[in-house]
Amino acid sequence: MNSIPGAFPDADGSFAGSWLRRRRTQALLTHERLATLTGVEARVIRDIESGRISRPPAAVIRLLLDTLETTDQTVITTMRR
Repeated sequence: MNSIPGAFPDADGSFAGSWLRRRRTQALLTHERLATLTGVEARVIRDIESGRISRPPAAVIRLLLDTLETTDQTVITTMRR
């Protein structure tokens, strides 16, 4: 089981690529922009979303989660202005 808040495993125990895709698109980020913000290659992000990488390293998950949570807050703040 993945113990990182906000992340959840698919039925097979892998990191949920659909969750990552949903959060990324909600934050209005392209693969390339998310890659720039996190330092994780865009190809790796695409591979996680597609399921080609089913168990990314914890450090990659943490970078993605931290960046998406921060980006989400930025989007909310921007929308309130």
